[in-house]
Amino acid sequence: MKLRKYEFTPAQWATAKAKITLTNEEGETYYDPAKVRQVVELGNLVTTPAVYDEEGNETTPATYSDKYSVDILWVDEPLKTSFTSYEVWCEPMGVHAMGGQKVREEWVEVCKSKKPELFPEPSDEL
Repeated sequence: MKLRKYEFTPAQWATAKAKITLTNEEGETYYDPAKVRQVVELGNLVTTPAVYDEEGNETTPATYSDKYSVDILWVDEPLKTSFTSYEVWCEPMGVHAMGGQKVREEWVEVCKSKKPELFPEPSDEL
């Protein structure tokens, strides 16, 4: 299994989602178990947290990303043509993690190869 993280516009997610869903006889859609193990739709993530005063009143509202975040645990390899351009590589593991240790280790290794700046080498300086 492989964990990948994505950001889409709503229209992009609708198109990509159609590639991993099936429809049963009753017209209900579900994720194709031959392709995906789990899909977590995180939605529009906070980019700047809200600010509160001493009494707990919000003084500045949070701002949110205009992209819709989705984490997918693939059964095998991710669908490259429909999903690769929407992959995001964030500081591990971002706001959500899933899968066992090997799945997470694989994600970190791929993330290191694509975004080495997120994994600075330790320094002797204090």
